Amino acid sequence: MMFLQFFVWGAWYTSIAVYMTNHGMEKLTHWPYTVNPIAAIVAPFFLGLVADRYFATEKVLGVLHLLGGVVMFAVPQATGAPAAFILLLLVYNLCYMPTLGLANSLAFHHIQSQEQQFPLIRVFGTIGWIVAGLSIDFVLGPMLGSGPVPEQTALPIYTTAIASVLLGLFAFSLPHTPPPGAGQRVSLRSIVGLDALAQLGDRPFYVFIAPRCCCASRSLPTTTSPRSSWGTPASRRSRRRSLSVRCPR
Repeated sequence: MMFLQFFVWGAWYTSIAVYMTNHGMEKLTHWPYTVNPIAAIVAPFFLGLVADRYFATEKVLGVLHLLGGVVMFAVPQATGAPAAFILLLLVYNLCYMPTLGLANSLAFHHIQSQEQQFPLIRVFGTIGWIVAGLSIDFVLGPMLGSGPVPEQTALPIYTTAIASVLLGLFAFSLPHTPPPGAGQRVSLRSIVGLDALAQLGDRPFYVFIAPRCCCASRSLPTTTSPRSSWGTPASRRSRRRSLSVRCPR
């Protein structure tokens, strides 16, 4: 399950920009990587309102992957209409992103030791992502021969669609996993995820978040003193070229 879960994602995510560039959408290549996080933001609302309360996890997982596979089959057909192309990618991501949490929830429900067993399960997701990328070159490439590279064709998209349908069918054979929130009262607080704010008082949370804040701060542009940065005409001209703004007098 975890292998196919990330194989599906890796098969299209790393090559879609090349495909779009080759089909006259080179100025829109940022959109697939925009709709993906948008769907990731929406996913918790779906999980909290529907998946966690009313339906078995494996059934929701299967239905979402089947719907995603159907949508992905339609994506290449909209290549000549950029708006429809991006919209279909958004719909696909709205189907796919909730399955990340569902797959983890299903795995957690059926293992005895989350600390010891889940890393062994999750590593197959990483392997699936790697295999998806390698299959584009070493499987789809020979199929095309001396023609265009696979990334320029719709083959990676169709690979995602086929794998998504297979995973959707396979999901119905997974062990029954009842909804973890069955019988609980539906509240805006639980749907939005405000209960997670309680973790702000836990020491492990700070241990988790502190390194990420440090990494983010290191990626920010550094500044120097006004005297050294703006004091000479040469530095002012350089600053104008790099920032494309007029320096304050």
